[in-house]
Amino acid sequence: MKSSASSARRIELFTERAGYAETSGDHIADFDWFRRALDSEDIWFFTAGRGYLRYRDGREHILRRGVIALLRKGDNVEFHHKAEDEKLCTFYFHFRTNAGGTKSSHAPLAIPPLLEVGDTAFYEACFRRVLFLVQSAAAISPSLHASAVEDAQHLFESILRQLEFEHHLATQKLQSGVNTHQQQLIFDLITKYYQQPEQFWNGKDGPPSSQSYCRDHLARLFRRITGKTPKKVLIEARIEKARNLLRNTNLSIVQIADELGYENQFYFCRQFKALTGLAPTKFRQKSVKTPEKQSRNQEQ
Repeated sequence: MKSSASSARRIELFTERAGYAETSGDHIADFDWFRRALDSEDIWFFTAGRGYLRYRDGREHILRRGVIALLRKGDNVEFHHKAEDEKLCTFYFHFRTNAGGTKSSHAPLAIPPLLEVGDTAFYEACFRRVLFLVQSAAAISPSLHASAVEDAQHLFESILRQLEFEHHLATQKLQSGVNTHQQQLIFDLITKYYQQPEQFWNGKDGPPSSQSYCRDHLARLFRRITGKTPKKVLIEARIEKARNLLRNTNLSIVQIADELGYENQFYFCRQFKALTGLAPTKFRQKSVKTPEKQSRNQEQ
């Protein structure tokens, strides 16, 4: 017999349409694709790499580690991945809301279309567990199959509730004087930082001033909205671009540091290791396959 919590469930996970994907090379899913393919709701959680969501009104948001995208039926978006960008890795789950029978179950999800989580490792572990339960369910005995699917469903619901809670807390913080225009201004700045991190300030004086706000006020807004300092976001953007350059080019460490706007390679190497756990040379050795390894893998 189902519990009262199960009978009031408002979210149904489509277990056969859950998975993990890696996108590389030039790839576009256009507006028409989303209108045709989305018959309910999708949630994407990005664990590595970079891509873009573009909206009909011209807005563009970067997809990167820690970003969650919630897509609903009829969304006017495009998905883009560029060949020069790092491979984009994504957990994806298809689900339906309003699956319960009670009036309270019909409340819409209080999650925005794009959300950046603070504890990325926590959510990665949770989504990985849901996918493991879903994929293992088909391989185990019939008596355990239903139990595994139900466990996946409960965990998925808990994740969405936690995301709603975190978004609620963030909204409460924003009520202290931050409006929609200011949020969009900061999000646009972050997008620019990731597109061309070498073009911006050196991180000592805060973000560049805009027509509406001075540098100091913009830095305070940045911290209030994102929970991070502008300097931290810029460093993360620089290191992400450095990872791409180390993987996909033959530029030397000195050349990469110079291209990213660092005054010297030693400071660059120290920041790179602090964020990735590896020195740039070690990262390149682990990331780039030699011709001998590639040919051996092809033979196998």
